[in-house]
Amino acid sequence: MALGRSLLVLFFLVLITPGPVFGTFDKYILEVPRAGIVEEIAPANPFKLTDYMPVINNKIAQATGTSKNLIYLFAHSAPFNYNGIKSKAIFATLDYVDRGDTILINRYGDLKKYRVTGKTIAARTNLSYLYQKP
Repeated sequence: MALGRSLLVLFFLVLITPGPVFGTFDKYILEVPRAGIVEEIAPANPFKLTDYMPVINNKIAQATGTSKNLIYLFAHSAPFNYNGIKSKAIFATLDYVDRGDTILINRYGDLKKYRVTGKTIAARTNLSYLYQKP
């Protein structure tokens, strides 16, 4: 399955090991080993194109207002031109991730390890997941 502009892949995760880690303390990073993803995360307003597009051209965006128990991360899954700049297709390989896989989030040295418990595909315009309570 190739991801396209009209699809949104959602992962449901469970925290398996929290705690500090030795390593990068000056960045906020998502690592998805199965998909070969290691990229920086930056905040962006998901409802404002001029806010999120510059971020997702070369990083993963975390929707402002989401944190702690429910985090909404988004990035391009295909190369996309915005203002003459070709974006990185950071999430192009997310379809390889499945139940049981590991996802790591290193937030300025605080490493959290998650296990994927489920996955669903929705229309990219379906932002109802931003309003869910964990």
